[in-house]
Amino acid sequence: MVLSFCVKRFILSRSNAHKIPKRNGYIVLLPEIGEEYPQQNLLKEDKTPEFNNITIEKCITAIRKQTIECDNQIRKIEAELQDKKDVNVFNDILFPLEETYVPLGITWGIAQTLYYGNQTLIPTKSFIGINLRALKAIEAKFSSLPIYEACKRTKENKNIQLTSQQERILEKYIMEGKLNGLELSKKKKEWLTNSYRILYQQEIDFIKKYESATKQCSYTIQNEDGIKDFPKELLEAAAANPEQPHIGPWTITLQPHILKLFLEYCSSRILRWKMWKANATLLSPSDDKMFQTNTILREIYYMRKQQANLFKYKTYAHMSMITKMASSLEEVYDTFNILLESARNAQEFEIQKLTEFGNERGLEGSLKPWDVHYWNRQFHDDIYKFKKESLKNYFPLPKVLNGLFDLLKVNFGIEIVENKKVDIWHKDVSFYDVFNSNVSSTEPIASFYLDPYVRGEEKSHGSQNSGNMVIIKNRSKRLDTKPMCSLIFNFQRPKDEKPSLLSLENVRAVFQQFGHALYHMTATTDYPDISGLSYVEWDAAYIYDFFLENWLYEPLTLQKISEHYETKETLPAEAVEFVKNSRLQLAGYNLCTDLLFSRLDLEIYSSEESWTAIMDRLWKEHFVIPMEINNVFIYSFKSIFSMRLATNHYSHLWSKMIAADIYSAFQEIPLEDKTSHEEVCKKFQETFLSLNSTCPTNEIFKKFRGRNPNPQALLNSLKLYKTE
Repeated sequence: MVLSFCVKRFILSRSNAHKIPKRNGYIVLLPEIGEEYPQQNLLKEDKTPEFNNITIEKCITAIRKQTIECDNQIRKIEAELQDKKDVNVFNDILFPLEETYVPLGITWGIAQTLYYGNQTLIPTKSFIGINLRALKAIEAKFSSLPIYEACKRTKENKNIQLTSQQERILEKYIMEGKLNGLELSKKKKEWLTNSYRILYQQEIDFIKKYESATKQCSYTIQNEDGIKDFPKELLEAAAANPEQPHIGPWTITLQPHILKLFLEYCSSRILRWKMWKANATLLSPSDDKMFQTNTILREIYYMRKQQANLFKYKTYAHMSMITKMASSLEEVYDTFNILLESARNAQEFEIQKLTEFGNERGLEGSLKPWDVHYWNRQFHDDIYKFKKESLKNYFPLPKVLNGLFDLLKVNFGIEIVENKKVDIWHKDVSFYDVFNSNVSSTEPIASFYLDPYVRGEEKSHGSQNSGNMVIIKNRSKRLDTKPMCSLIFNFQRPKDEKPSLLSLENVRAVFQQFGHALYHMTATTDYPDISGLSYVEWDAAYIYDFFLENWLYEPLTLQKISEHYETKETLPAEAVEFVKNSRLQLAGYNLCTDLLFSRLDLEIYSSEESWTAIMDRLWKEHFVIPMEINNVFIYSFKSIFSMRLATNHYSHLWSKMIAADIYSAFQEIPLEDKTSHEEVCKKFQETFLSLNSTCPTNEIFKKFRGRNPNPQALLNSLKLYKTE
């Protein structure tokens, strides 16, 4: 989990930690501790989870025991601090906390893994109770005033010599304590605690409306002529029976992964317009009354505004910057302006080119927002002889994984070896040990589970083009725990000797999720509270995702990860060019889209303008195509009003920019210069693969590049050059 600013805002006071939580109209009953389950953790002697024997009862019982132990440990520490004058904050506080919180974190990670990997073992209702209880207990240590004051005294004592890691963990406890209101008066702290409760409930209400509306607002296609151009993935998502995707009817909803494909492949302009409009005005005042969110969102907005005032920040957006890599809101806006100048120039050319192409083939008038992706696909189908759908035949999952593993080994000394001696929750699952040859070739630094295939109702439904990385263990030197995680996807299953074949979007998902896992698994910190993703800045959390994805577009990488599943031929040259250029398609338009929504998120929480006025202004600044209707996308933009993601929508774009700058260090080296390539690989190992979370990301970046980040690298990677 990234910085928990805005994550623990719904955490109740510790005195309420073990009451039965009510959620979504039902009660999650957590049983009393029974003698039949004396075990307090779910690990075997080799410290791997006993997935062969885990039940929902064992998970619930272990979570309950461990949360009580954590609560008791905090009370014990607080009592001891009253009588101690010379406190060693690490020996007396942080190490005892670690001994109780690490086992709880592991059990929580196991429960999350099973929730995403096998919902017959951990159904949603049970998971909600487990998740809330674990999260409350884990975050409770940041709400203890005696612990906060002890950390603060140690940090301010110039006579105490601290390592950089110790400095960092104390900074985390102090920052979290402040944001929990530990420096506020009793009355203000009570208001703050209550505001977090209210925000949590409001977000639940918003999500319920969003999920209901995206599913209920739909269009049903009865005739096969209406789906003749649809790809298999869209047919499977829209068909009544995914196992028989070519048998109708087909229901198109506003669920993002369905709508995206529909707007790209639907040949009916009228239908594209209807679905685009329904999505653009979703949950707005013009939507069905039962789905309108205006009142909820206004309450969320004003509550956050009051929180910022309480902590004496100019705005909520300004307050959020304390958890970011970017130094200030102004720095973010300045960077956006640099990116926008080149991106909008490119967009003008892209839209003009698509309009001309469409007019020659039946498009009447100018291009509209609901036309862009459809005509872009048509345009590139016309340019390339090699069709996107044919790529699947060249990306069998085993070949992609072997090529990716080889890439990590050759360039960074990261070796991944399968281990078949551990428990797994399904026969599809495999387990791997991760070695760093720069450290040891015999002792793994981390491990992970891989659960790649869709399994009907057993696994949570989601797009085939995404995945989940779930943390099971953080690194703890004191308790000798090494990073462990699970990677869970929904790729098509092997069938009749035919391997699982991945689309280009699937391959991107593999590279991104492995990059995310790499950040976690290469942690070298001594303390779990700052290990891996535990204390990374929000806008740096996805750097490794995009860094690893950048390698995907290299011809040498494509040759490593591709092989026709029948003929064993490597990817043909025209297909290599197609993949290399795939991210350049509508690069200006897509970057402008990212910039608009990133800026909208920040401006809503930093400006006194009305939301409609902000969107009208930003749309004109970012797009050459008119908006067409008012209030587009504001009321259904989840990131803006989520407790976890508000003011953080730009984080993906910022991480992508940093990743492009890091990767440009490799691109600057001529292919024939093997020595320089090895040197930059070694430098990356010594910085990003060795220092992550031990110091701020800005410092690591400067050690690697010798300067501050520059947005030009992202523009160069997308071939978006400034024009005079």
